[in-house]
Amino acid sequence: MIVEIQPLNEVAMTAARERQAQLVKPPGSLGRLEELAIWLAGVTGHQRPQVRARIVVAAADHGVASEGVSAFPPEVTGQMLATFLSGGGAVSTLAREVGAELICVDAGVNASTTHLDVVHTGLKPSANLAVEPALTKEDVRHAIKVGTKIAATAKNDGLTILAGGEMGIGNTTPATALACWLTGGDPAALAGPGTGLTPEGVAHKAEVVARALARHEAATRGAAADEAGAGSR
Repeated sequence: MIVEIQPLNEVAMTAARERQAQLVKPPGSLGRLEELAIWLAGVTGHQRPQVRARIVVAAADHGVASEGVSAFPPEVTGQMLATFLSGGGAVSTLAREVGAELICVDAGVNASTTHLDVVHTGLKPSANLAVEPALTKEDVRHAIKVGTKIAATAKNDGLTILAGGEMGIGNTTPATALACWLTGGDPAALAGPGTGLTPEGVAHKAEVVARALARHEAATRGAAADEAGAGSR
């Protein structure tokens, strides 16, 4: 059972806002930090919440990488996962500096991770979305179930903040495809360099995204229709 997301606690936010006015500093001098403190009070329902944070990084390989949409080879995914766990990654350093826990998830890495302290999901690398569906419906349901369990565990462990991240060579290509589908945007306008593609590489990436959108147009149109029908009921 998924519990509904509750609205922000206005009483706690008001108390946090009033406390900000009492601190010895110019109003607004801490910028976004002040806004975040007030928001966190609203989320937790406490004026001065005790923050415990956990960062979850899900790593997976994307079949679309075979289209040459990244400046790095797919083998880097597994290597980076090991780097995160050894404390050498940027996310590892940031987590360490702010006192956050770091958990890594094998969400479909095309390499053995049995020797790594990761959450093993049993998911396989995705297929090439430019030529076929990237995931089966069963894979999607399983991934959602794993994510729900990770979130529930964080709640049971008393975590205040759960931050999600992902890693995978070629990952910005499916992200761009989703952004184009959700917004109706042009792949040529939304595709970016990712890990450092040349302008020619970005143009090729946009072409791959356009090809993927065209291939899955009927399926995505049906999904949009189903969503609209569900919303009207």
